[in-house]
Amino acid sequence: MPAILLAVTGLDPQPWEQRLRALAPQRDIYLWPQRLGDPAEVAYACAWNAPRGLFARLPRLEAIFSLGAGVDHILADPDLPDAASASTTRSSASGCGASTSRLPRTRSRSA
Repeated sequence: MPAILLAVTGLDPQPWEQRLRALAPQRDIYLWPQRLGDPAEVAYACAWNAPRGLFARLPRLEAIFSLGAGVDHILADPDLPDAASASTTRSSASGCGASTSRLPRTRSRSA
């Protein structure tokens, strides 16, 4: 079963990791940079200000979920894989929302 990568900079990732483990106990949850695991196993990334180039190292990445308002921090990555789509989460009062809304891919690439 594909793994989930939690890549958070500037915030405590623990509440997100606990919520993901509760919602998807059968999946491996990797935590960047401490527990990246096998990049080839990651299909989903939950991110806030992840380092540029991180998603390009995930060959099976299917979707990236922003853990905050907006996806500019994701779309600004010049190495963002073409196959990945970006979504944003709606946070609950506890700071850990589970619902997502799909966003269109609006980033243009230069040839």
